[in-house]
Amino acid sequence: MKKVILALGLLCPGILAAQQEVFDYFIKNATVYDGTGAAGAKRSVGIRNDKVAYVGLDTLMEAKHTIDGTGYVLSPGFIDPHTHADRWLKDDNTKYLYPWIAQGVTTVFVGSDGFGTYEINKEFNLYEQKGMGANVAAFVGFGPIRSRVLGNDVVQPDKADLEEMKLLVEQGMQEGALGLSTGLLYVPQIWSETPEIIELSKVAAKYGGIYDTHMRSESGNIINSVREVISIGQTAALPVHISHIKVSGMDNWGRSTEVIDLINKERAAGLDITANQYPFVASLTGLKNGLLPKWALAGGNAKMVNRLSDPNDLKKIKTFLKKRTDEQNKRVVISSLDKKIQHLNGKSLYDLCQEWKMPIEEVGVKLLKEHPAVSGMSFSMDEQDIISFSKEPWVMTGSDGGGFHPRTYATFTQIVENFCMAKEIFPLEWAIHRATGMTAKKFKIPSRGEIKEGYYADIILFKPEEVKAHSDLVNIDYLSEGMRYVFVNGEPVIAERDFTKELPGKTIKKAQ
Repeated sequence: MKKVILALGLLCPGILAAQQEVFDYFIKNATVYDGTGAAGAKRSVGIRNDKVAYVGLDTLMEAKHTIDGTGYVLSPGFIDPHTHADRWLKDDNTKYLYPWIAQGVTTVFVGSDGFGTYEINKEFNLYEQKGMGANVAAFVGFGPIRSRVLGNDVVQPDKADLEEMKLLVEQGMQEGALGLSTGLLYVPQIWSETPEIIELSKVAAKYGGIYDTHMRSESGNIINSVREVISIGQTAALPVHISHIKVSGMDNWGRSTEVIDLINKERAAGLDITANQYPFVASLTGLKNGLLPKWALAGGNAKMVNRLSDPNDLKKIKTFLKKRTDEQNKRVVISSLDKKIQHLNGKSLYDLCQEWKMPIEEVGVKLLKEHPAVSGMSFSMDEQDIISFSKEPWVMTGSDGGGFHPRTYATFTQIVENFCMAKEIFPLEWAIHRATGMTAKKFKIPSRGEIKEGYYADIILFKPEEVKAHSDLVNIDYLSEGMRYVFVNGEPVIAERDFTKELPGKTIKKAQ
């Protein structure tokens, strides 16, 4: 018998390993969707320490904990490539990342929209000291870099400035960033020009990184914005990724076709360009970005507030705001985590005009003077554009979560419950792939995103028909349900549908 076992071990090392040690967890008879896009197959999976130690047909392995997965789907944990979970991770009350964990997310990327620090080691050390409910990877952000070197005013870098910025990008990349992130709607990044971004992207490219961006425009100037992304990718010679791809504004509805055609043309020519999206018709950002002219944002919030008190500037700002229609104001709804103004959440700008008996120019000025960081949801997208993007093989799931919006609580849940099960836009294996293996491959995350022997045991067990989103655009801060087990690095953070309050997440640095 020993000779037989030895012979089998030489042919199949995994079998011999399984015989030698007891598993920590053994999940038998589940339908395994491995994250590659392949259809599900009946398999059993063994977890030992933080890794998948067995994938096969055996159902009688010895384990400390055996879970019967009959009737359940077992898949890799979801990877969220665009979040603002940074602020959650810094708070002892929210570092568990329950809104993400409840959806089956086991890895989040931070530093999105160009907001990420270039001091990756310092940031990661903080997260590790506090503990993390999920794994964390990071981008180096354009915003803090430009702000440190040039401030927040309308200014262009000279050669010395650019070299200083490049060194900060290099620091972030050397400390393990996935790539360079930009948010070209936001101060001070909004003042940058394409050549500046290309030069910084070349540094990220040198380290095998990616360019991830919130484009300059997602509305009327969307095609030129996509072309800028393409130009950056081609000139800096690195993969590019468009975050929360969308078409905003009623006048632009239907233009997803133009965007898709342009991107498919460049992909066919060899450019590695992809995108992520969330499945909601409303976006969320600082109210100032949608209400005020760009010049009024220069210098940051303090200078913006000063302009709202300056008679000459105020006159121009009010003239700008007067152009807004009632329909536009009805489509912007206050949605803030700031406890001082949560009583305004759910009210549109139009509602506030009626309640305060003020025209929009007075309401806008009052809000931004008293609460310059107030955020709002903009109901600006068409569902058909969202669906059109979702069908493309280069679009993955990403939440943009972190704010007071259902995308924080229900992005991945909605994809399974609505796009996959209810509307049958794509099959379950594709819903899983676009949230696991596709994302890991694009961002070069090793040994995650698939259920495979030797890979980290980031694994979720659920019944698709039980996955439910309880957060919507009216009732926001409600956790999703449907996950029976969620494992992060082999340790359950949800076990038999209950949070364990464990913090097994790891920081993920890009290999140099």
